Amino acid sequence: RRQRQMCIRDREDPADIVATAIRDNGFSCTNPHDAERDPGVSQPDEQAWTIQCDEGGYRVKFLGDTGAQVEPM
Repeated sequence: RRQRQMCIRDREDPADIVATAIRDNGFSCTNPHDAERDPGVSQPDEQAWTIQCDEGGYRVKFLGDTGAQVEPM
């Protein structure tokens, strides 16, 4: 069975999607901005992003069906 994964496409606003994942994990993220894919941490089946919110910076890894892992920076 093929595993589905979270994939952020060009037509979607990465900041909104990454901020939603942060909030879904119990963190606050108001005024999200500067969402950037982190190629040094990303893997073929695991996208990693960094983002700035009013509360601080976060690294978010999208892990397919298991959801997102959020790490305050």
